[in-house]
Amino acid sequence: MTRGFVTLALLSILMQPDSGHAQLCQEWDAVKTEGKIDRKSVPEASGLTYSRRFAGEIFWINDSGNKAELIQSQADGSGWRKILVEGIKFRDSEALTAADCADGEPCLIVGDIGDNGRKRETGHLVVIREKDINGGKVQPLHAVKFKYPDGAQDVEAMAALPNGDLILIAKRFTLMGAVPAEVYSLSKADWQTPSEVPVTAKKLGELPMPQWFPDKAFLATAVTDAAVNPKRGVLGILTYNDLIEIPLMKLNDLAQAKTWKEGRDYAKAPIQSLAQQETLTYLPKDGRVIWSSEWFSPETPIFSMTCRKAQP
Repeated sequence: MTRGFVTLALLSILMQPDSGHAQLCQEWDAVKTEGKIDRKSVPEASGLTYSRRFAGEIFWINDSGNKAELIQSQADGSGWRKILVEGIKFRDSEALTAADCADGEPCLIVGDIGDNGRKRETGHLVVIREKDINGGKVQPLHAVKFKYPDGAQDVEAMAALPNGDLILIAKRFTLMGAVPAEVYSLSKADWQTPSEVPVTAKKLGELPMPQWFPDKAFLATAVTDAAVNPKRGVLGILTYNDLIEIPLMKLNDLAQAKTWKEGRDYAKAPIQSLAQQETLTYLPKDGRVIWSSEWFSPETPIFSMTCRKAQP
């Protein structure tokens, strides 16, 4: 076995989610108003992630009907600037996450994945290197087309795992009531490689949202965003009313999700909900969670909360 092979094997192990140290939060600090974002800059916030290049800064993406732009700001919404994504027209941009590209550079991944009517044949990912942002514009590194193994899905939640894979969670509800949310994944090779030929996402299973929230109306359980807290090894899942966290290792056990126990296998966080809340991220420095809305005018509040005591 060569030294290079051993090195690559060790790096592969280190890049996996830290499932052995997943920590759900037992006690949260009170919700704080982190700041606010001017709707002139973010009129319809549908995606949010932290910068891997600029400490303390975050990026936003607007929903469909707006220009193909990123908005960069401080975590409290101040100092914002618009960044035009050149040569791209978003159809229904709903998600934004951050991960390293194949060359190790910090990248942003825009999920043009919304599909209210569940009619799109493919979803689109637009990959942008942060270092390529030049003033008020950026040229994407590449784009990727993908499809789901079981037909079109309306998806607003996308998150990058520590190993570089992407998790996508369907936004599912019917007029008859809440339904489980399908969970899919794309490998880091899938999104790191430009492709006009659609790659196929892998279905991992379903989240039993009606079982976890039996007292909530059907729309309240619809999943609107997701983000990873690598420090605690959990996936945060935002709905129109709630935030739940599950250990990353549980993504390999979704077949048993209906038997999961609250407080052991997943946990609900006591957030202050916002109408039309569709944006979520965890800040890497202290792990605090940030969320906001696409609805308020003329300024949209940004809320935050910090885990005071995690499971040992």
